[in-house]
Amino acid sequence: MACSNISTGGAFLEETLSHIDCQAQAIGNLGFLGLGAPGSPYSLLLTSLLTVFIALFGFRLLLGYDTQPRDVVTGILKIGIVLLLATSWPAYQILVYNTVIHGPTEAANIIARAAQLPGADGVLASRLQSVDSAILDLTALGSGRLQPVVNSAATDTVQFSQIAVGDNFALGFGRITYLAGIIGSLGLLRIAGGILLAMAPIFAGFLLFDATRGLFAGWLKGLVMIALSSLGVSLGLSVQLALLEPWLAGALNLRTSNAAVPAAPSELLAINAAFSLVYFAIIAIMARVAFSNVLTSLKGKDTNIPSPAIPVTRSENMIVGGGMTMQASGTSRAYQITQSIEASQRRHVAENRTGTNVQAVNTASGSHYGANNSHGGGGLGGSYRRTTTRASRAAALRDRK
Repeated sequence: MACSNISTGGAFLEETLSHIDCQAQAIGNLGFLGLGAPGSPYSLLLTSLLTVFIALFGFRLLLGYDTQPRDVVTGILKIGIVLLLATSWPAYQILVYNTVIHGPTEAANIIARAAQLPGADGVLASRLQSVDSAILDLTALGSGRLQPVVNSAATDTVQFSQIAVGDNFALGFGRITYLAGIIGSLGLLRIAGGILLAMAPIFAGFLLFDATRGLFAGWLKGLVMIALSSLGVSLGLSVQLALLEPWLAGALNLRTSNAAVPAAPSELLAINAAFSLVYFAIIAIMARVAFSNVLTSLKGKDTNIPSPAIPVTRSENMIVGGGMTMQASGTSRAYQITQSIEASQRRHVAENRTGTNVQAVNTASGSHYGANNSHGGGGLGGSYRRTTTRASRAAALRDRK
């Protein structure tokens, strides 16, 4: 795509912005068609990725992995999205390309019109060029401040220069910061957006696999950042226009009436330098918003990985039968059997302790059992336990008396 050339002076800023937009759209449009063309290396790579994805999904079905209907639907949706992003330019142009390239400008026009900011009717570039022309006129007229200059031929005569050296620097550098801030910020967003849009056939295939899905999410977040930053910078330019247009008109009126404006050069430099920083700060803030964790990652959860065993609690639904306690949840059978055995052991220990307490009560009431009585200890080794109260020597002597 042949873009118009730019020329010095005249409409330099407007022609430069138009040229950058043309180049960015050419990169996004023709680059997408070139990468996604049949027979290109990246088209073959995408075909290979689709083949591998379908083969792996088929192997999962053949090997008997637990596959839910939602997994099948999700796989079909992935394939459809990949084919739409990588091979269908009409659909991609409507859904993604126009949204990133033209969507922010339309949204900025609506917001600027509601806020009564200049440049809301699609004439932002021409209004910016008008401000640049006014800065050139002010630079030619100067600030009007007189600077004494001693004549070298006659030291007793003094001449006055209409423009101070510092004012020359401030006026010239003020225009430089004005042009650099606008061209730099818009050029960054336009070119970066064109490159990301052109690389859709490459990043679309990364959506298929969990290991590469983060790259697709990063590419998508990059496009969101470009759109948000374009909106923010466009509104910032409207605010700068609303500030500079009346200010320059007033300064030029004073200069044409031969009034001095000694503060104008430094004020112009401060305004343009500050707004240049504001534009790149807006881009940084929007990037922080787009790449934050608020936007959830597209990495899905593998439903075939078994969930960890959940400890059995009394509050859960239990199935009791055949002397064994089974959990009604989806845990493994081996875990259920293990928990049943442990519950049975705990129950026997509790019964043994209850039997020992009963024996102690009977012993205190005079019902003694022999050492080998089966009811003596209850548990393992219980028949060898002492069943009578041990009397001390002092107690024996006392009983003899």
